[in-house]
Amino acid sequence: MIKIGSEYKYTLTRTCLKSGVLNMPASMKGLFPEEGESLARDAQNSTEYTIKIIDKRRVMGFKDFIEANNLIVNDSISILLGDDGHYVLKPVKRVRTVKKAYNPVDLDSVLDKIYRAEISHSEPEIAELYGVTDTAQLNKKLTADSRFEYHSGRWHIVRSNPATEDLDYTIKEIRADDATDKATKPVENTKIIRNSPPKTSNQPNNEELSSAQNDVKELFRALGFGLTVLDRDKMSIKINLGRRKYGVLIYLMEESSSLDWTALLNQRRSLGLDYVAIFADRRDLIRLVSPANSARISLWSWQAFYRLADYSKTVAISPFDLEPHFASDGLFEKGFEKFEARVREIISTRGRFSAVLESLAAMKASTVFLLDDVQIEDCSREDILKVLDLLEHSPFQIVQKIAPAEFFLRQAVSEALNGFAQYALSLKSRLPKRSSLVIREESHELSD
Repeated sequence: MIKIGSEYKYTLTRTCLKSGVLNMPASMKGLFPEEGESLARDAQNSTEYTIKIIDKRRVMGFKDFIEANNLIVNDSISILLGDDGHYVLKPVKRVRTVKKAYNPVDLDSVLDKIYRAEISHSEPEIAELYGVTDTAQLNKKLTADSRFEYHSGRWHIVRSNPATEDLDYTIKEIRADDATDKATKPVENTKIIRNSPPKTSNQPNNEELSSAQNDVKELFRALGFGLTVLDRDKMSIKINLGRRKYGVLIYLMEESSSLDWTALLNQRRSLGLDYVAIFADRRDLIRLVSPANSARISLWSWQAFYRLADYSKTVAISPFDLEPHFASDGLFEKGFEKFEARVREIISTRGRFSAVLESLAAMKASTVFLLDDVQIEDCSREDILKVLDLLEHSPFQIVQKIAPAEFFLRQAVSEALNGFAQYALSLKSRLPKRSSLVIREESHELSD
């Protein structure tokens, strides 16, 4: 029965734009008669169009209306059946995202942030960390600003008492790549110039360092790593999964403390480990970016580490997901952005899968539906189609593809999921009981 006075919104696809034919979803059933022609009027300018009913689910004749209103993919047509039997059409355009014009970095603001952080930087580090592209202008600003002075290749904060200057490392030569390891070149040739500040009262005490160490141990043991405590601020973790394995020397760096790169590299070699990772506060890591890249040592901020711990409770994270971050990316700045992007994609994929199942659950079981019937906000047709293809095959077999963009819902989603749960439990009961493949190294903890 045709519903008078009801308004329906139809979202346009590329096929609709090209042909002017609307494929009616089940929710619009009864809006058009089963055959014949009807008149439709543009609500904005009263232009009339003739639409023709092809069959129960297809209506043609919308191409001129679409072109007249400059509609594109994901725009909609609002269709209202009036009392006179004519249809009223309204174009509904999707909200367009306007790209923001490029705004150059405010160098004065950047210099204020650097001054407040009280950390020494080289110009390339400032450009990379704050997105500065005009390095010539950056140099002019730094030179003219009396708060900064340049020496040893870096810009430093001008202080009345030079004894409180931040630690500044200038690494002249670090040979830490694997080729050097195999050739057993002596690391004594590594030259390090230190300008170490005296110890200050704001450094972490033993309790704080011990708490951080416990958090690191808890997370990596949960991820399957074997762990050995080497010192109050050092530990090694190893993962051995048969054909693949690696080991990491972890250094828990105290605030503004002195760092001996040569000792770290020597200790890694002597323990037969693959990587070195420095865990510290973000402010302390900023000044280590360049020397760490030269030494191929990864940087992990505490802020990112605790985010990783939170993610691990809801997302399956394996030791091999972390290996690139131990090898080079670190879990700091761009390295952490890369890790978070991957986690967001996993969560987004899981969300799309759930949304498609919820949409199918609202349909009557044992029915034929079109791809357009599965309408999910912020989810493209291609993503929906990927989920439907997955649900077509074993072990789900909830839907069956019978034509392009046309599917058959085999049974109610709740029944299908109950069946899958029983299958999973039955399979679990028949599986052989084996010990875990993770080989954990015995931990040698230090007494207080």
